[in-house]
Amino acid sequence: MMLLMVVRRMKLILDRGEIQDYSLEGSDGRQLSEMTVGIIGAG
Repeated sequence: MMLLMVVRRMKLILDRGEIQDYSLEGSDGRQLSEMTVGIIGAG
């Protein structure tokens, strides 16, 4: 879930929400298909 929040730039969106700026400018996310994702597990 955290990975999806990072990809969608949720920190930027939440910070803007605090100051009541609900514009979508600059908050568009990235495609996972364009990224390299490593999965690390223990077990």
